[in-house]
Amino acid sequence: MLAGRTIKEIGQSSFISEIAVKKHLGHVYQKLGVKNKVELMAKWLEGPRPE
Repeated sequence: MLAGRTIKEIGQSSFISEIAVKKHLGHVYQKLGVKNKVELMAKWLEGPRPE
């Protein structure tokens, strides 16, 4: 998702359905406290960076 891939592309490359991708992303969003991919990207950009 952070690489700009669509849900369909993620599903195809992972050999899972689009519904499964959406379900997994929902869990990721919930765990990170974000509501959508824009907030996910912002959170990722804010996060700690290894040196």
